[in-house]
Amino acid sequence: MGPQGDPGIQGIQGIQGPIGPQGDPGIQGLPGTTGLQGIQGDPGAQGIQGDPGIQGPVGPIGPQGVPGAQGIQGAQGPKGDPGGLAAFGSYFDTADQPSGGASVQNTMEFNSTDTATAGVSMVSFGGLPTRLTFADAGTYQLDFSAQVVKTSGGTDQIDIWLAKEGVNIPNTNARMLVTATPSDLVISWTQFVTVTAGQYIEVYWSSLDGTMALASTPAQITPTRPLTPSTRITATRVS
Repeated sequence: MGPQGDPGIQGIQGIQGPIGPQGDPGIQGLPGTTGLQGIQGDPGAQGIQGDPGIQGPVGPIGPQGVPGAQGIQGAQGPKGDPGGLAAFGSYFDTADQPSGGASVQNTMEFNSTDTATAGVSMVSFGGLPTRLTFADAGTYQLDFSAQVVKTSGGTDQIDIWLAKEGVNIPNTNARMLVTATPSDLVISWTQFVTVTAGQYIEVYWSSLDGTMALASTPAQITPTRPLTPSTRITATRVS
């Protein structure tokens, strides 16, 4: 066989034939590489707040802390009311007490102590036991009496009243009429007074009749009777 000759000139392309049937899918290729992350978008609008959740249980009590340092002691408070029995005092006089004259202000005297506590005392002024003195402030009930004697005829009045620190106490006067010769009359009544610590009370009396007096009667017999004081006063603290 002789050598192959040169290729001839390519002929004109022929008319395209009809499309053949689709072939079977090929095998899936390998996944491509992940692309770059996109730019972050703007935040969205805030959502509606949800309902509160159920409250959780109370936790256990923690351990007790270390006690703090003791503070400075405060100032002492005011003195309280006396404890136990209320303060009281009872006094009387065993002597006659004549008047200093018509329309003269006289002061009742109490020369003897019946019974008393430390809170109530009879203090002398000018040598005469006239001042019922109170150690503690408060309100006291006063019960006092006087045996009045008149040695002249007719009818005359006697006034008896209270004074605190030498000043008349309003609305404390009592007036009695004494009649006949001689005439003994016991005058007594109750009065409440309010005092501060250390103040004193006095009982004053006066009469237009200068013969009016406060009389003490000695002890009597048949039957045996005790002395009748010319004056008596009792003070009891009530508040």
